Amino acid sequence: MALGEEIRQAREEKNLSQEDLAEQLGVSRQAMQQILLLKVSLR
Repeated sequence: MALGEEIRQAREEKNLSQEDLAEQLGVSRQAMQQILLLKVSLR
């Protein structure tokens, strides 16, 4: 299973939207989408 898929699954188990997760992580929703698609570096 890809990292993005694991994050999505964990997020859904906790009933969080992408926007909720992004807010908790201190990033924008758009940044969260790119992270989930593995299009950005997590440095």
